[in-house]
Amino acid sequence: MVKRARLTPEETKRIVEAVRSAESGHRGEIVVHFVDRCPGDAVEAAARVFATLETTRHDTAAVLLVAPTDRKAAVFAGAGVYGRERPDFWRAVTDAVAARAATGDVVGGVIDAVAKLGQVLSTAAAGADEAGDELPAMVDSPGG
Repeated sequence: MVKRARLTPEETKRIVEAVRSAESGHRGEIVVHFVDRCPGDAVEAAARVFATLETTRHDTAAVLLVAPTDRKAAVFAGAGVYGRERPDFWRAVTDAVAARAATGDVVGGVIDAVAKLGQVLSTAAAGADEAGDELPAMVDSPGG
């Protein structure tokens, strides 16, 4: 699932394709959520987004929150995923966004981060995706 703030249709398509690819072959789900502003703690904001999601069968979803205006990104993952990696892994995911964003390519950074999330989900949520796409790849723009 991709929630967006001011992405072009082509950018949205690129991110949705990256999410679909990263979700392939395991039970994990990835949500990319863009906000214009994130005045507080980005991890807390990602946790709030996570709390609004439908629960996945094995609690194997991860939210990547991106606030380009405030130059923040954070990951919040379900219990079926979070403890499977060292804390520095989660920082590496957000660093992937920051590295590309520093060159003006926020979308490329998001795609890199989504690929990293897909890698951890392939081991943390290994197995057949019997529940199907529990959080479908889609775009939900603010206010509409």
